[in-house]
Amino acid sequence: IVGTLLSYTPQYYKIFKNKNTKGISESTIVFGVYSCLLNVLGTIQQDYTRIRYCRQNNNCYNSWIPIVQLIAPLLCMIILYVFFLLYVSGSNNSNRKGNMIELRRQNRVYRRSRLNLALCGIFILITLIINTALHTPDIVLCGKIFNTTSAGLSILMWLPQILITYKLKSDHALSLIALSIHSLGCFITV
Repeated sequence: IVGTLLSYTPQYYKIFKNKNTKGISESTIVFGVYSCLLNVLGTIQQDYTRIRYCRQNNNCYNSWIPIVQLIAPLLCMIILYVFFLLYVSGSNNSNRKGNMIELRRQNRVYRRSRLNLALCGIFILITLIINTALHTPDIVLCGKIFNTTSAGLSILMWLPQILITYKLKSDHALSLIALSIHSLGCFITV
């Protein structure tokens, strides 16, 4: 958990130092948030019986620690999204027309962020409804669907970042140190 939290620090620092997000794909971050959220919700649903009856089995630590471990990357992706939103306006346009274009772009990003926040809330609401209204086999099935969707998004999320990096031919605000740490962590996990 601590390793996950620390692995994002170089990316946060690079965005803060550069005061802009050029070279970072908003789509990659958004897909990452959705992937992590669906993974947390899906795991809660797939382990629903074990979590629900953990007190009876005196095994709550083993039931909840995987959820906490999955919340760590979600928290990191949310913080990354906040950094992205804070520094999305980092532009060196000195002319008025350039500033207007940048302002419109920034407003579109903020509108999309409100939509993404609403969609995350809808996923959480759907999970709560499913967990209270359906029987355990249906809850577990929904968890499998969420986790499968999460796996797909975690693969697709890198395509927009690869395209932006290729197009710009530079990493700009993207931290290659953070990506290296994540790659090594993924390799070890596999």
